Amino acid sequence: MRWVVIVSAALSVSPALAAPIRLECKGQTSVYEKGMFSPTDETVSVTLDFALGSVTVGSRAGNWTVPMVNQPSEDMVTLAHREDGVTMGSINRITGIASFGFAMAPGFSIFKGVCQRAPENLF
Repeated sequence: MRWVVIVSAALSVSPALAAPIRLECKGQTSVYEKGMFSPTDETVSVTLDFALGSVTVGSRAGNWTVPMVNQPSEDMVTLAHREDGVTMGSINRITGIASFGFAMAPGFSIFKGVCQRAPENLF
């Protein structure tokens, strides 16, 4: 009986999830204007927080925190759909390929690029 209690207690303790992961994603944002897309080079910041189940995306247009819709063990990180700000997105955890859709007045834009871990601050 004593072993059952010890094993049960050990199984109920979950390991702590790691600190948020900061990424720097370089690519192009294509803005839809006047019936056409105009691409512009851009760097987007992304923070993956598996403990909170959220992704924070920062671009020239603003910062948004969006819920994840997948498990931390999956190869793809997928963002929950929203109506404004970051409307969709995904990051392949193996290749780093990322895509984000943004909807803001008066239109929308799409970012496509590759993410790498952001350099840590040394100071």
